[in-house]
Amino acid sequence: MNNSFEEEMLKEFLLETKELLEKLENDFVELESSPTDSDLINEIFRAVHTIKGGAGMMGSENLQTVAHRMEDILNKLRKGESTITSDITDPLLAGLDLLKLLTDSLEEGNDSEDLDISVVDLLAATYDKMTPNQEIEEEKKKETEAEKSEEEIDKKAARLAEEAENEQSGFEVDLFGDEMEELVDSFTVETEEILETLDRDLLHLEDNPEDEEILNSIFRGLHTIKGTSSFLGLDLITKLSHKAEDVLNDLRKKVLPVSTEIMDTMLQTVDLLKELKEDVKEKDIVDRDISSLITQLLAFRGDSDEEGTPPGLKVEEKSKKIEEKSNKPVKKTRKSVDSTIRVDVERLDSLMNLVSEMVLRRNSLVQLSNKFDKNFDDSDLVDELTSTSGHISYLTTELQFAVMQTRMLPIGKVFNKFTRIVRDLSKEIGKKIDLTIEGAETELDKSLIEEINDPLVHLIRNSVDHGIEPPDVRLKLGKEEVGNVKLYASQEGNNIIIGIDDDGKGLDTEMLKRKAVEKGVISQSEADRMSEKDAFNLILEPGFSTAETVSNISGRGVGMDVVKTNITKLNGIIDINSELGKGTSVIIKLPLTLAIIQGLLVEVSDEIYVIPLGSVLETARIDVNDISSMNQMEAINLRGSILPLVRLDRMFNIS
Repeated sequence: MNNSFEEEMLKEFLLETKELLEKLENDFVELESSPTDSDLINEIFRAVHTIKGGAGMMGSENLQTVAHRMEDILNKLRKGESTITSDITDPLLAGLDLLKLLTDSLEEGNDSEDLDISVVDLLAATYDKMTPNQEIEEEKKKETEAEKSEEEIDKKAARLAEEAENEQSGFEVDLFGDEMEELVDSFTVETEEILETLDRDLLHLEDNPEDEEILNSIFRGLHTIKGTSSFLGLDLITKLSHKAEDVLNDLRKKVLPVSTEIMDTMLQTVDLLKELKEDVKEKDIVDRDISSLITQLLAFRGDSDEEGTPPGLKVEEKSKKIEEKSNKPVKKTRKSVDSTIRVDVERLDSLMNLVSEMVLRRNSLVQLSNKFDKNFDDSDLVDELTSTSGHISYLTTELQFAVMQTRMLPIGKVFNKFTRIVRDLSKEIGKKIDLTIEGAETELDKSLIEEINDPLVHLIRNSVDHGIEPPDVRLKLGKEEVGNVKLYASQEGNNIIIGIDDDGKGLDTEMLKRKAVEKGVISQSEADRMSEKDAFNLILEPGFSTAETVSNISGRGVGMDVVKTNITKLNGIIDINSELGKGTSVIIKLPLTLAIIQGLLVEVSDEIYVIPLGSVLETARIDVNDISSMNQMEAINLRGSILPLVRLDRMFNIS
């Protein structure tokens, strides 16, 4: 670019092209599900045609060439000269991936880089072989032709491997340099999101082995991780995800059945990928041992490891299919281009701090305005000040709410992890348990999301270990063999309610009291006077445990007291209810956010105190003659309820 006008044109072209490419990825996936949707085919054609025209105007021959080849294929589809099959969709997706890489290269000023000829050749070959209503015999013919040209393709793959190896020499040294920081951060964020989804999807697949849509979604997630890690030279992640992807491909083709053994290994693979991702995130690449999992994955396919093959560059299948790349589940409906952007959390925290300071200054202004109004009630300037302060107060409140909303995340980010936890724990201790999740869309402040995870882990583990009975015991009690744990969330005013219910054996209050006395938590006299509710709360006391033996799950005398401590730090409360033989319910009540909240101002002896408005049930004006004394404490009778009075001047020793 030799002038500002051309730079502006390039900027606009790149922006438009990226939006089109992002939408095309969803449209191509939808096209597989709706191959006869002529409107969708035309829409895809127009998008590729737009990219081709813009690339020509920008002088990018590489982009123009790939888009042109894709446009030729799409034109045949538009005219009804051929029908959609995976042999057509796969090359188009490969072309889409190449368009993305070339667009990124153009943005970085590297448009002169060599074009991946293999993808261009694949698109050209696909165009030449396209015929109406291809039959099975034609498919076999294609495979035969592909096998004949394998030697030529392998040579190209070897050449690409050699080039990639040369390009990546010394690459790891600069992986965490300033130039790569944004790419690496983007990789870790994207991979983290994919891995969280994979956990949930793999468990769903285990229960629904015929669900091809979820299987394809899992495959695409691992394929995305493989591709991006290969680009960054992260060999361990690439190789592990590649081998897992091969197994998933066999599942898709029905070569392998979905089995518990395969699902166990795939879940272990996801766990190890999480560790490898964390190494990248912490900028500390560790040479972890992946050989055991690789061996397990290869064993499912009756294969053995091959050394010396650069990750992601070996041509694996004889059919030479280029697998689709997407980290999003298949959608039945078309989706508009995502208009969201990623913002560093530190920036949000800084913005929240500024808004919080503004709220405090707003409050000072309002109080000052009120004082002027009391003392100079006939002044036009006071009226103007009152009006302006009121307007500023409104705008500040709206701004505070808007900033708080940017920090809100769905609690499903935490909830979704527990499907895997319950599955693993129930297998470990020989129980059958279904976990039901409700209200995962309920939003909570990011700071609370981060803090609530550990308490919920303890509560879920307790329900699985202490609450739900073994299958044989449940059957003897007339219950279903499979136990149920329900995890739910909802919003009530300025509070978030999180609940964990189970249909297990419930809490035995007499046993709880006896254990508490034995462990010295309470005295026998205290136990005799204790209510049922107080007995339930004994499980929250430090050092209290009902487990007879110490296990990996519970029985160490720690856990529930940690839950109470952590919830209290978050200004939350815990409520426990249980019925012996029926089950237990634990409810956590948390403030919606830890940021500035509204409060009730109370003045005592020229001192002003603030009571959080979320803790105020009501205000009532009391006549001094209505105050009575009970057990040396002041109290009032409010609509038949005896309420104790607390005088702040005595509590804080104010004269």
